[in-house]
Amino acid sequence: ERLDLAKIARLAEGAKGPDPHGDRQGLIDMVHATGQMKAQLTARAALAERGGPVSVLDIVGAAYPKWRRSKRVKAAATLEQSALPVLDRAAGLLGEFEAIRVEVSGHTDDREGASEEERMAIALARAEVVRAYLIASTGIDPSRITTRAAGSAEPVADNKTKQGRAKNRRIE
Repeated sequence: ERLDLAKIARLAEGAKGPDPHGDRQGLIDMVHATGQMKAQLTARAALAERGGPVSVLDIVGAAYPKWRRSKRVKAAATLEQSALPVLDRAAGLLGEFEAIRVEVSGHTDDREGASEEERMAIALARAEVVRAYLIASTGIDPSRITTRAAGSAEPVADNKTKQGRAKNRRIE
């Protein structure tokens, strides 16, 4: 949602009018919305350092089928040390802003895994390990973090190059 600065100005003017309360509740609501937006943008900025678009969303959880755990899937469920500082910042934000709910999306390139089913399993394993880390780090209610497997369906780069495939193997 875009912040309407003209509306904020109108609300502020109303607050200065003859009615001492003017439209202050509207202004207060806008300030609260701005605070929530700032929290979301701060979370996005912290997570975006990993690359690619990041979504901090209020989403109801979804059920996923149980995937067969191949060696590739097990390997995908391992956090790299380089990811820990980014995840620690995200965990801090989740602890600080209790209203934030997060969807963690796992992604693959189009060559990872032997089948689309395995790519989805790899993507889900990536998302689940990040979710588990965030819950363990913060002790927050697990219902605040949902996971989603996108597999290779949402590339951010061309899968024809090694660099593009590397960008597509990600968590958002």
